[in-house]
Amino acid sequence: MSYEVERLNALKALNLLNTPPAESFDRITRMAAQIFGLPIAAVSLTDADRQWFKSRVGVDHQEIPRELAPCGEVADSCGPLVIRDFQADAKYRDSVLGQSGVRFYAGHRSPPATAIR
Repeated sequence: MSYEVERLNALKALNLLNTPPAESFDRITRMAAQIFGLPIAAVSLTDADRQWFKSRVGVDHQEIPRELAPCGEVADSCGPLVIRDFQADAKYRDSVLGQSGVRFYAGHRSPPATAIR
């Protein structure tokens, strides 16, 4: 079974996709925005074809297409992705996130536990 199939099965098993807002997630998102002094913070889940936002501060949309989401790129790779400035990045400057004011992104996917053994 491929890593992506395992990842999507685990995501579906969480039963979080398409659920209503939850104060426990919103508290974490607000705290992250406050601690880092950011106007935008989110908790998102990368599904097969979209990035869905479970909790968000300063983000109007509830989901974006996966192919336009840096989280989708992270899920497809193994290692870090840092976008220092969305406005200077040809791939993401015109994306939904880039147009909504996101400027910086950092994400990382570790290799699956089975690959570490």
